[in-house]
Amino acid sequence: MSDFGKMSAELSACTVHTLDGADVEFASLLGEKSTLILFVRHFGCIFCRTRLAGLQQYQSELEASDIKAVVVGNGTVPMARAFVEEIGWELPLFTDPTGEAHKLAGMQRRFGLGPRAVLQAVRAYTSGQRQGQTAGDVWQQGGWLLVDAQGTIKHRHADTGAGDSIDFSQVLRRARTA
Repeated sequence: MSDFGKMSAELSACTVHTLDGADVEFASLLGEKSTLILFVRHFGCIFCRTRLAGLQQYQSELEASDIKAVVVGNGTVPMARAFVEEIGWELPLFTDPTGEAHKLAGMQRRFGLGPRAVLQAVRAYTSGQRQGQTAGDVWQQGGWLLVDAQGTIKHRHADTGAGDSIDFSQVLRRARTA
């Protein structure tokens, strides 16, 4: 099992925003046991929609394993609200418009489009996902953290490009052993 150590004081204290615009500290996203913090690229991203659809498929298993799941994007609060309304999202979603939480969590900010992303876009499209209007920083890449209740990062994955996928069955296995 990987153990990346405690979340830094800077990440713990970093501010993200709720859908009603309230500022909350990143550390307040943590649950009583483990928390899966899923970072998405931007609120119009076809790949992010695919990622969230995958998370929804595993949500009941995560809950049964006492694993809280939250999503952090990077657009403005109105962009986040519009996204949630458009896709009917019901899990906790926060936004990090400055990108500071993404950066402190080790998520990359880089141009992420290439041949692999095109292939993933075709797969996403054929599975029913659609690209929305860009709503956030298109250079920001996503990823995920698995953090225990004491703030120890047990696993981290930083996407290298748009279209990187997450094997939620593997995340669940890791979470159960964290």
